[in-house]
Amino acid sequence: MSKFYYHGTDKFSFYKILETGEIKCRRLLDEENIQTTRTVENTLGAGCNGYEYISVCNKNDYFDSEDSFNVFIRNSYCFIISDEIEAVKTINIHDKNNSIKYKDEFKNFASNNSESSIRFSIMPDEYHIKTSVPLSKIIAIGFPFKRLTKEEIEFLFNLSYELRIDVVDTGNPLFIEDYESKKIGIEKLKKLSS
Repeated sequence: MSKFYYHGTDKFSFYKILETGEIKCRRLLDEENIQTTRTVENTLGAGCNGYEYISVCNKNDYFDSEDSFNVFIRNSYCFIISDEIEAVKTINIHDKNNSIKYKDEFKNFASNNSESSIRFSIMPDEYHIKTSVPLSKIIAIGFPFKRLTKEEIEFLFNLSYELRIDVVDTGNPLFIEDYESKKIGIEKLKKLSS
């Protein structure tokens, strides 16, 4: 099975990413004065991904109510990213063995995480992608069908058709599992959502 990466976002940022043509790290967003509505409350200021990396997750790595997939992807807007992009697996600092083993490296990371060669996270399924993800690496968009109006769903399906990407219902885990195993195509999703 392919390893897809998921990048969760809010509705405002979702449309901003589509408008700018790429998912951008915090530094690029700041340089271009692009505002986002999601704030990160973390001791590192910009989250464990810092200013140079984008946080993504992989559903297959871990499945628990406290993982990135369940916290940031399920019932949210998201982008599903091809496994052709390079992503660095993070080390979960909440794991007791990791916190002991990587104590010195984490101190360095916490003080200057953009320069660290080792990536850390508080989420067990998190990966980091350097700088940006172009829309050409996006293979699908996800959003919670039940939370949207029929017009919004229609707009997003039309958009996915124009971009030649698939659609996933993040409100239903079976859609995601079926998509990952390539059992459901966009036409079946359209029928199921109406």
